[in-house]
Amino acid sequence: MPVTLEDDEYDIVNTYALVGLAVHDTQNVEGILKGSLVLVFKDSQGQPLADLTDPKTQKQTLGTFISMLKKKMDLNPQFEEILTAYLDHRNLLIHRLSDNKIYRFNDALGRKNIRAFLNLFWNERDVVAKTLVGFMMLWADPEKYADLSKVRVRHPEGSWLGDAERIFAPHATSLIRKKLS
Repeated sequence: MPVTLEDDEYDIVNTYALVGLAVHDTQNVEGILKGSLVLVFKDSQGQPLADLTDPKTQKQTLGTFISMLKKKMDLNPQFEEILTAYLDHRNLLIHRLSDNKIYRFNDALGRKNIRAFLNLFWNERDVVAKTLVGFMMLWADPEKYADLSKVRVRHPEGSWLGDAERIFAPHATSLIRKKLS
C-alpha cells in the first residue's frame, strides 16, 4: 500500500528537501571558489591564493576563502555586499537555521519564512556562482574576453553555455578588479 502524506506533512517534507538542496548548493559554490583561488587568482609572485593539497587548507571555511579573495582583489562594493550577505546567509543555513524562531518546520508560517529565506539565498548564490564561473572563463580564454563588446553567443539562446558567454564573463569583469599592490 503506497504511503500518502497529508498536505501539512507534504509541506514539511518539501521544505526539508529545499533546505537540503540549498546545503548542496553551498558545497558547489565552495568548490567553485576554491577552484578560482587555485586557477584564477594569484598573489604578486603568480602563486595560487590557495593550496588545496594542504590538509590545513582543505579544512578552511568559506569565510576564510572569501577573506583571502578580499585581501587580494579590489571588489566592487555591490559584489562585496552580495558576497558578505551570501556568507552570512550560508552560515545561518548551515549553523543556525533550526535554532531560529522565525524559521520553524513545525508550522506553516515558519515554513513560508524558510522558503522566503531560501529564495533570497539562491539569488545571492546565483550572483556569486555566475561571477566565479565568469572568472574561470576569463582565465581559460583571456583573449576572447579581453574586449567584451566582441563576445558572441555561439550556443542556443537560453542554454547554459549561451548564458555563460552572454552573462557570466561580463558579470565578472564588472564586479571585480585586480588590486594594484
